[in-house]
Amino acid sequence: MASLLTDQSLRIYKHDQRLVILSVSEGGLRIGENTEYPSFEHTDYTNGVYLFAETVSATSDVVAPYGLTVATCNLVGPGKEIHLDASGKAGSIGTPQNPDGGAGDSGGTVGLYVQDLSDTAAKPTYLAAQALVQKYIDRPEFDGSQSQNLVSDSDTLYDGAQALLDMAQGLSATQAVITNIFGQLSSVIDKIKKGETSTVADLLRAAGNASSMIYLAIMQQGNLAAPDDDQVRGGYPGTGTGVEADPGEAGKGGELYPTFIDSTAVRLAQAQLAFAHPEQCAMLLDRANTFFYLNSPVLRSHARRLYGRLIQRLSFLPLQSSDPLYQAYQNSSIMPSTSLDALKRILDSANDELVKLNSGQTDYNGHTPRWVPRASYDFYKAVLDDALADLQSFETAYTQYHTALVKQEDLNDKVKLAYSNTSRMISRLNEDIEDIWSTLQDLNRKISAKAPVVLKAQKELKEAYEAEKAKIEEAFGLSISQIINAFTSIAMAPHKSMVAAEGADLIYKGFNSVPTADGGSVSKEYLASEIKQSEATISNIKLELKTKLDGTYQLDDAFAKRLIVEKERMLAQLDKFSDSALGGVKDADTRKDLKTKFDAYINTVTDRNDSILQYNVNVGLLVKKTEDKKQYENEQKKLENKQIANNDPDLPAITAYIDAIYQSSRTRVMKLLDILLRSLYFRMLRSHDVLAFAFNNSKVEVDSVPLSLTAKVLGGARGKIQDQFSKEVEEWGSEPARFPTNFDTDPGNRCYLDKFDRRQLLSGHSVTLMIQPVLRYSKNPGDFKNACNVRVYRARFGFTGLKTASGVNEDVRVIVTLTHGGNETIVNRSNEAIHFEHNPVSTLYSFRMRGDKVTSVMDNGNIGQADINQTATSYAAPGPFAEWTVDLDGTEFEKLDFSGVTEAFFDFCGTNYAFIQL
Repeated sequence: MASLLTDQSLRIYKHDQRLVILSVSEGGLRIGENTEYPSFEHTDYTNGVYLFAETVSATSDVVAPYGLTVATCNLVGPGKEIHLDASGKAGSIGTPQNPDGGAGDSGGTVGLYVQDLSDTAAKPTYLAAQALVQKYIDRPEFDGSQSQNLVSDSDTLYDGAQALLDMAQGLSATQAVITNIFGQLSSVIDKIKKGETSTVADLLRAAGNASSMIYLAIMQQGNLAAPDDDQVRGGYPGTGTGVEADPGEAGKGGELYPTFIDSTAVRLAQAQLAFAHPEQCAMLLDRANTFFYLNSPVLRSHARRLYGRLIQRLSFLPLQSSDPLYQAYQNSSIMPSTSLDALKRILDSANDELVKLNSGQTDYNGHTPRWVPRASYDFYKAVLDDALADLQSFETAYTQYHTALVKQEDLNDKVKLAYSNTSRMISRLNEDIEDIWSTLQDLNRKISAKAPVVLKAQKELKEAYEAEKAKIEEAFGLSISQIINAFTSIAMAPHKSMVAAEGADLIYKGFNSVPTADGGSVSKEYLASEIKQSEATISNIKLELKTKLDGTYQLDDAFAKRLIVEKERMLAQLDKFSDSALGGVKDADTRKDLKTKFDAYINTVTDRNDSILQYNVNVGLLVKKTEDKKQYENEQKKLENKQIANNDPDLPAITAYIDAIYQSSRTRVMKLLDILLRSLYFRMLRSHDVLAFAFNNSKVEVDSVPLSLTAKVLGGARGKIQDQFSKEVEEWGSEPARFPTNFDTDPGNRCYLDKFDRRQLLSGHSVTLMIQPVLRYSKNPGDFKNACNVRVYRARFGFTGLKTASGVNEDVRVIVTLTHGGNETIVNRSNEAIHFEHNPVSTLYSFRMRGDKVTSVMDNGNIGQADINQTATSYAAPGPFAEWTVDLDGTEFEKLDFSGVTEAFFDFCGTNYAFIQL
């Protein structure tokens, strides 16, 4: 077996006279001449050879007399027809001592499963192309009643066809073949571009022709790869020696099980070959998860492809007991009895992770793309060191266990080493669960606070549209309420990448139930059990409304199909519809006001629903980590006094347990590596791709990431991040400048409230406002002229003209709670505005005054644990350019006179750098 510390993408099992190889490397296995496995003809694998790999490259014919199963995503040949030969061995030739010829051996079974016939593993292939073309043909816009409708270059049907043509250029085929398949569709698109008349029927005919041509290509490839009966014939009889000697009998013929992926799960369920190995699929899921954990843009794209591959491979699930494939799994000598249950869990996990990845809203750990931690770089470095030490312990147990398993050695000491360390993993999971509960409570407050904002924007929009009700209903064919509620549903769903053809029909699963645990409860009203995609067009909106008795959608309508379109295209459609709807409105200000209110409404809904999606993801993480904790505790108890034999029926479950705790430990390290990089980004304002520098590798191939992300490799990555931190400290140069020089005696940099915000604060005693970022050439930079990387260590608040009320001859207390909303912009030295998101930061500034003079400061407005005297080890200080809430609760209003207040302002103390001279 290859060393686990060398290549965790490969497992080789040699026992019971059979060879089983599991591989998830894109480079895959090479068999045939001039490879490690030129032939299996002269081996003792009398129970067969089984190869489960993402890629199998055959350089020549391959002989395995006792049976050969090849299950692969990509079958790569030498450019000519090859044979996978399992014909039985010929009988022995008679000798003078034993003149009769020996009987030929029976032919073995050839099982062949090819998911994606291609000579180039990294590119889309015919089978993938057929699925995309068929998905396009199945769109509701091709309904017969619309066949004579004209198509323009602004229609979604045009966009979908153009996406198919773009995909075609990636096929592993010659340009002549691509033109032969997609030429008719390309011609129709060219006509539409030129403004020539083209109908829905024209597009449908062209797409149907492409589908037929692709199907023909698939059949041709399948014929080349499929084995024939001669390759599983019985062995020839041995010839006798001497006149009266008898020849041996011919061996019995074997079986042929060629299986190719089909667009329907029903066809796969009829297969007679157990082609998806649960351990190999689990390895592939771990690989996809690893790419998602590391959070590199390059690796995320690879993760997306691997998740999709698993979902396609396992699309036959669930099976009925009467299905031939179900029987094949039950009768297989190499598949564990729990295989189908394990594969179903893998399929569900791949589905959930792919939807999370495609949403673009969170990473694997539920963090938004802009989220950054505020704890110090040194703090996370220390936590990471502890996690690496845990990983080393679990890695030792994992490696020793798998080595003993392969060599058929005693397993008990190795299992004991694993479960003795399980308490440490359970402790880490408890920490994670507490963090997630805290995040959920924060998100709950955040979502609740946004509800009145959404309803206010909706109310204003409806009022604006009611004024032009007749014109709008005539253009849309829908009521104002229907339009607004329908587009609310568009904003509800994950957007951006999910609109792509490749992401069609993904379902957001897993949020039907939530655990009960100490510390609080999950708000179920935020949980959506299913979000299914359909393209958002006016015709589709009308179609979807037919399913509603009242013809409307509910805000955040759960358990429903969602109309999805990315925000930019949605607003473009609204502009187009509004131009038509408001064509009779002559007042330009009225039209502008309507569009502004619609934009504002969509923005508020999208903002709130992005938070709901993040909430959902964190609920999913909570469920998973809680289940993992229970599983580890249960397995630890079961194994405590158990003696394990190498044929123990519980061995698959024990192996899964050993693998799971190791992967959990490794996942924690990769999570902390990502947090460490985010911490570095927030402090130094320079982002880093973990693939690009932590592993000294900028290649984009999947296998360019170390195949074995061991404790040593990940520890090396941490060291390289530390080196990068030191380099960037040097690049920034000297310490930043302070403003003001003395925080306690000098006024700081001020930001003044405008008259509307000041009026709101004085009348309502609270106001929320946005301080806009100051860039190098901003027109009104105020006190932040020529300042970048501005950080605030102390926030104060003042009033010009405030005094104590007439007749009050005592000190009066003024209390101001200042809350930084967490979403902020920091400008770097290159004059780039970088957006960050973190938890809200609150501080208290309070003072006593008599007359119009401040007599003493009670609370000085220090920001959290950001210590200007220990910037390397303190919490990272936020910047001033963010949403702030000013609250005067607790102030002795009855003893104060606000009537003469002419200014209200923030007074910030902190640091900044100067812009570099270009």
